[in-house]
Amino acid sequence: MKIAHISDLHYFSKSLWSDCEDFTIAENSDRKMFKDSGAIIDKALAEIVVYQPDLVLVSGDLTKDGELICHTEVHDKIVAARKELAAAGKQTLFCVINGNHDINNDDNGRDFSSGAAEHTDLVDPLAFKDLWADCGYDAAIAKFDEGGTRGGSLSYAVRPVKGITLIVVDSGKYSSDQNGLDRDEHVTSGVVGEKLLA
Repeated sequence: MKIAHISDLHYFSKSLWSDCEDFTIAENSDRKMFKDSGAIIDKALAEIVVYQPDLVLVSGDLTKDGELICHTEVHDKIVAARKELAAAGKQTLFCVINGNHDINNDDNGRDFSSGAAEHTDLVDPLAFKDLWADCGYDAAIAKFDEGGTRGGSLSYAVRPVKGITLIVVDSGKYSSDQNGLDRDEHVTSGVVGEKLLA
């Protein structure tokens, strides 16, 4: 079985950029490559298409900071790569999981297109599962908490071929039951709770 793994895509949509002071400050105070993220992902996916793996693991962070448009556009890139693989006769399973930037990130998810940093539409656990359903969730043989929004709820297991089980663990702290806050907001650390571990 051929497996490819990509991680920390930190995709940031061009539709959210602008040449403004807030964007410059954000870009210069973060190690993410905002403007180059799309080209980097396109190159990685092109290499994956050439490699023709059976399984592609895409571990978070998928987006800069959980912006809905970023999730949607990076999902479209992955769907396009999957279609290229299918056209070449390869039915590749893509499995994604969130990172600590991808869910409930109201503190950092911003749209700079107006000339200033403004709040933008973000992704919560239910929206994540819905948007990424075709990248692991639909193929899951088990889900930790299918309808839930609490810690660990995005975890699932898939069996891409007989004899191999992939356990995909959501260790993000984006809900008040795990983040130590009184609201559902991400924090930059991770945890695997006792229930999820069991």
